[in-house]
Parts: sequence; structure tokens; C-alpha cells
Amino acid sequence: MKTQSKLRKKSFTVVEQACHQIRGFKKLYEEMDDKVRLSGHSASTLSNYARKMAQLSLHFGKLPERGPPMKYLMKKPFS
Repeated sequence: MKTQSKLRKKSFTVVEQACHQIRGFKKLYEEMDDKVRLSGHSASTLSNYARKMAQLSLHFGKLPERGPPMKYLMKKPFS
């Protein structure tokens, strides 16, 4: 007898939470994904960077402002 059990996700990742709760985070995440992929870096680079950005966004309840540090990170290629 074959038993299928449906696994339910018990909690969302911090990035998923930010995508649902912070306006504009999903778009920011997609921009970061494009930049990381085009620069040839690993998926863990995106994962680590996105997790920290999500934590900041959730803590302050908004996207980090694109001031000098954010502007620099989004325009410069990852190295």
C-alpha cells in the first residue's frame, strides 16, 4: 500500500516573509538575482545577500533606502 503524505511548510523563510510583507522587496530581490547571475557568482551569494537585506527590511518595516551604500552595491558588479 502506497501512502502519500503531503508535507506542509511550517514557516516561511525570512526572504519569503519580506516578499510578502515589504512593498517592493520582491522587485529588489529579482534585481539582485539578475545581477548575481550575470556576474557569474554562486547561488549562495544571492542567498546570503538577500537574507540580510530581508532581515533589515523586516526590522525597519521598509526597504533600505538607496543611499550611498545601497546605491553602490546595486550598481557595482559583485566581486
